[in-house]
Amino acid sequence: LQQAENDFRKYSNSVAVSIDQYFDELIEGLSKIAIHLGESQKKLTEAANYLNRAYAKRIIDYCLEQREPLTGANIGKSLLRVKRDFGRSIIISTKSPLQSKKSLNELKEVLQENISIPNAKFQ
Repeated sequence: LQQAENDFRKYSNSVAVSIDQYFDELIEGLSKIAIHLGESQKKLTEAANYLNRAYAKRIIDYCLEQREPLTGANIGKSLLRVKRDFGRSIIISTKSPLQSKKSLNELKEVLQENISIPNAKFQ
């Protein structure tokens, strides 16, 4: 009976060690996946920010009835920040005052979003 108890303890300890190793490897794998997901999220956020800024630049160009090449320099030259709730609203902060050749209502109709450009005067 004593021998059976000792064998059972050895077997139980062996199983416990195997389970610990399994979960350690699982946690390590999940940690690596989390790192990759974090990097992907950062890249996605950067891409969305760039696209929102490019979209805002096109809106500004439309307001001014002009069209500049869509480059990072041109975007940075006219925009301070863009806050967007996709499909609902966009707030465009410009670096300088803007005299729009379009009305705010026309912009809202065209874009189908609530738009705000605090530094702009509309027709």
